[in-house]
Amino acid sequence: MASETGDCNTPEYEWYFKHKDLEDSEIDAQEEGICIYTAGQNSRGEKLTDVIEVKDTANGDITGEARINISTTYIQVFPDEIWRLHLIPIPVLIVILGSNTNFDMSNTEMSFNPPGNILGVGKLVFPPETILAILLVNPAGLEAEGSSTVTITVKTPTVAEEVSYKVVLKMLPWILEGKTNN
Repeated sequence: MASETGDCNTPEYEWYFKHKDLEDSEIDAQEEGICIYTAGQNSRGEKLTDVIEVKDTANGDITGEARINISTTYIQVFPDEIWRLHLIPIPVLIVILGSNTNFDMSNTEMSFNPPGNILGVGKLVFPPETILAILLVNPAGLEAEGSSTVTITVKTPTVAEEVSYKVVLKMLPWILEGKTNN
């Protein structure tokens, strides 16, 4: 086995979206800071690919490409902000709209992360792409403040992937819960 050592400069990278005729991402993906990629939402109903080219300018203009395939399967949740109380659980009705999801009543499963903040009580599925769900939003506790995020994930065995959407749990102010400061 042969090996070679030598001087290697600290890499300095340039990177950008690379498309046939486009300067930017096909799906409004974003470059956030140094080498952070965030995909946009694919709502076109066709498989899309972002290609990112990376060049190390400190070590001889070494280049490489990364292909990112963006699925056509996604969900949206309405409302995407849900109120939460400090001491009492609240029932909430949400609508989940999908694209290329093939929801069905017997095989579609919902999960929530982090667990314990929201419990699924029941659901009505209107195939192939709508769910009406009743949730129970658990109380946050006496000391809770601000908001938190919960990811709702829907999985259907007929679709090879899980789809997720983040909702915000917002604390209802104490004044609206009936607490007085005497």
